[in-house]
Amino acid sequence: MILEQGEEVVYRLITDLIDYELFPSLLLANEYHWRWEVENTLSEFKTHLNARKTPIRSKKPRLVVQEIYGWLLAHWAIRSLIFRASTTTEQSPLQFSFTGTLRILRFRYFSVSTSFAFFSASFFLLVDGRNCCTNHS
Repeated sequence: MILEQGEEVVYRLITDLIDYELFPSLLLANEYHWRWEVENTLSEFKTHLNARKTPIRSKKPRLVVQEIYGWLLAHWAIRSLIFRASTTTEQSPLQFSFTGTLRILRFRYFSVSTSFAFFSASFFLLVDGRNCCTNHS
């Protein structure tokens, strides 16, 4: 049993981790949610942010590293924008959709020429309630 929002919730978790001293059931149940947060972040990179068949275009090792840094910076910028929006609206950052925010940024990129105006306009579009960025699940 795990305490969630003041109520005890029972989980059933099937696993092949049989060493109960190393992997107590309560620990596994508590950490299961965070495992899926990691999976969702990897999906944001591979599926939504990249959105190409060839994940890395570069052939030289140094350029591969540079391209990976570029993807990490882009992901950080989007997540930072989501965090700013969440603190402004007093909502959890988990309530904002990565793909919805990415859609707004891609749309705004083609309609605004300067970087400061681009991010400030995207930020206000993200937090003003006329967006597609809030998770509805």
